[in-house]
Amino acid sequence: FFIAAGACLVIRYRRRASKTDLLFANQCFLLGGSGVLFAYSGLWDATWWYWHLVRLLAYFVVLGYAFSVYYRLQEKLRGSEARSRALLNAIPDLIFRFQLDGTLLDFHSQDRSPFRTPPQMMVGASIYGSPMPREVIDQIMAASRQAVKMGEPQTVEFAFPRPSGIHNYEARIVAGGTKELVAIVRDITERKQAEEAIQKREASFRAVLETIPCLTVITRRDHTILYFNPAAEKITGYAAEEVLGKNYLQIFVPDETVRRKTQDQIDNLLASGGVRGLENPHQRKDGSQRWIVWNGHLLPDYQG
Repeated sequence: FFIAAGACLVIRYRRRASKTDLLFANQCFLLGGSGVLFAYSGLWDATWWYWHLVRLLAYFVVLGYAFSVYYRLQEKLRGSEARSRALLNAIPDLIFRFQLDGTLLDFHSQDRSPFRTPPQMMVGASIYGSPMPREVIDQIMAASRQAVKMGEPQTVEFAFPRPSGIHNYEARIVAGGTKELVAIVRDITERKQAEEAIQKREASFRAVLETIPCLTVITRRDHTILYFNPAAEKITGYAAEEVLGKNYLQIFVPDETVRRKTQDQIDNLLASGGVRGLENPHQRKDGSQRWIVWNGHLLPDYQG
């Protein structure tokens, strides 16, 4: 049987060139050979000892193969762990794994983490004993329950006091089952400050537009109206709610010939970045027309 199995493995080795097939073919031949010697051996004679040695050699072949596979897998595992650890250490975010009851299972943080307690003191403890305010912990745990229930990542934003001032953080929570979760906490203070700066700048910009007596309209490149100031409402007779989200040219330039000319002017605006002193008729809500002299400028950072 072993010799037949070895022959089959040799045939498969010649087709696939797998060293594993060749190894087990040799083992089968050794076991088969020991079986043949056993039939011709007598107790304690040389042949009896020889077939034991051949069988023992077959076992050593398998053990050697098993140990070589084990060590190769260990090397791969150590290499993979080293790469994963290097990637983890390069991530500036706080990462922690915890149970749905708040028990911390694992923990990774950098100096910028809002947690100041060493990881060895945190693992196995409750998240409720962390330095975060209780209301923040309640937010995270509520989002965690939602992540488990919905099977989708949940995001929580919160503020945390640091020596340098109040910092803003974003926690992204992912369920790893029905009881275990992973949270990645990122410092978004700079992003929040940038957003607030943009909002303040836009508020100032809008305050100016609300007070000037000139018709002021902001549109997208497809002429969708984004902003319509009070002066525009007074001049055209349209309330802002009536025109926002609609096509500027279709409302105010219904004449096809004039519309094509206006479109050419807008194309020049897009190509040059701005135009001044253009004149064309605009239709008011009551059907009357007014000639408008207008200037145009690109606002590439206004709502896209």
